[in-house]
Amino acid sequence: MINKDQYYIGLLLGVLSPVLFYVVLIGVDALYEELLGKAMVRAPHYLYLLAVVPNLFWIRYYLGKMKMTKSGFSVFLVTMIYILLYFFKYFQNPV
Repeated sequence: MINKDQYYIGLLLGVLSPVLFYVVLIGVDALYEELLGKAMVRAPHYLYLLAVVPNLFWIRYYLGKMKMTKSGFSVFLVTMIYILLYFFKYFQNPV
């Protein structure tokens, strides 16, 4: 399934990868806090941005190794939208 060059596969991977990785990060953060008594990150919303990391590997896989532009571009597009939404929501103007 992941070896097909189709837009919906890239969209599906681009949406599901960060969600699944975010769940893993929340679990690791909870375990870390339980064992050591402090959180892994200063603010919980940093984990949202960190959850994008698996998409970088998908982009590299599809665009670099497999030369599948439809799937790779779809993952890239979802990643950019995700990052922009994060900054629009959490970035505060220092002025």
